[in-house]
Amino acid sequence: MEKLTDAERNALMGRLPILAFFQFDHLPEKLRAVSEPLAAMAWEMAATLPASAELGAGLRKLLEAKDCLVRAKLMEIAPGKSHVKP
Repeated sequence: MEKLTDAERNALMGRLPILAFFQFDHLPEKLRAVSEPLAAMAWEMAATLPASAELGAGLRKLLEAKDCLVRAKLMEIAPGKSHVKP
């Protein structure tokens, strides 16, 4: 897929605000490596699939998966530092 223009990205963000949660620039490199490919997939799906309830559901599930995978990497690079209590 070709790179989106700023105008195209803004239009997609206006239609699908969930895309804001796929930002990864603020993450450390090791976490960014997990998050970035999922963000690319989210943007590609948003740009190529027709607007529908299923697209929204798919992006929500992809966001959930991204969050889980980033946490899994965080647990690998900082074991014992999780705020999750067993």
